[in-house]
This record gives sequence, C-alpha cells and structure tokens, in this order.
Amino acid sequence: MVNHEVARLHEFLKALNRIEWYTLVFFYLEHLTTTEIGLVLNLPENRIRLILQKLRNKAASLLARPAEFAPQRPE
Repeated sequence: MVNHEVARLHEFLKALNRIEWYTLVFFYLEHLTTTEIGLVLNLPENRIRLILQKLRNKAASLLARPAEFAPQRPE
C-alpha cells in the first residue's frame, strides 16, 4: 500500500460513525458474526450486513486505481 492509499484509508476510518466503527471492530478484530454484532448493537442482522457491504465498497473505491481498471479502447 502506498502513502496516498494509507492517507485515504486513514480519512475513511476517521469519518466512520459509531455504529460503522463498532461493526468493523467487532467483525474484523473480535471475529463476531453478523448475528452477534446485531445483538450487541441492537440492530437487525441484515442491517449489519448492509453496513459491512457499504464499507467494503467504499474502501475498495478509495483504494482502486481507475487507470488500471478502465477498459481499453481499441484503436
């Protein structure tokens, strides 16, 4: 990971709200299931899954390098 990616990821993490932060911590660091996280945060399991998916997508878009993924135009 290069410095600009680290900086973008740092800003991403700083911008998380409390529920998003705890969801990430419980899932990736504490290894809780989405069901367990929902019980702890008093949210439906489906909501936890949606939060995780949203955060994964946002993190991936921050780290993506558009030039590498852009389709090549035939000449």
